Amino acid sequence: MPVIDDIKESQSKLKGKGFKYKFQYFWEYYRVATFITIGALILVGSIIKTVVTAKDPAFEAIMINAIGKPSEEAFATELQIDTKKFEVNFDSSYMMSGLDSFDQTTYASMQKLMAVVASASADVCLTPAEYGEHYAKSDMFMDLREVYDDKFLESLGDKVIWLKLNDPETDKPVGEAIPLLIDVSDAKGLKSEENLCYATDTVYFGIWANAKHVDAAKKFYEFINE
Repeated sequence: MPVIDDIKESQSKLKGKGFKYKFQYFWEYYRVATFITIGALILVGSIIKTVVTAKDPAFEAIMINAIGKPSEEAFATELQIDTKKFEVNFDSSYMMSGLDSFDQTTYASMQKLMAVVASASADVCLTPAEYGEHYAKSDMFMDLREVYDDKFLESLGDKVIWLKLNDPETDKPVGEAIPLLIDVSDAKGLKSEENLCYATDTVYFGIWANAKHVDAAKKFYEFINE
């Protein structure tokens, strides 16, 4: 039946009927189509709002197994950025129970991390030692000698974590050890009484190999140690 005829038939059936009857008729025949239409409008509206209000990223930190996070507003002030145009994001949604764990939360976090890092959206990582060393050996972090001078790295002593990269075929360490991580376990911005971000004994800081905001990453290291 053509749509126009269907509409005319519906109008004929509803003519002279009360509100309750009309509502029941609508609920019986049109509720599914209406819900689909409303859902589509909400989705489109959400996408439009996201596009219109989206800000350019000024910095993003991935925080694995964090129980809190530093102030994004305070760091945005440190960077002296226009927060109406740019944003700082400390993403503490990554929860992992072990590298060999296949529980849903761990798997989802690992998949999200790989996607975010591959898209070059993140700049640094704060993580317990297990995950930091795993991703570092997989050549996912920047050689810190590309960011800091030798004098600075030497001043940190054994806080600098030197590791050999794993061969992608054998998954065994090869070559010389390089500085890839910094132990920030005693950083006041992460483990103070006022701002406890990690309950683990060790926390490592690393800069992702494809980070876009390296200068901001260096300021972030200073920020969490202030």
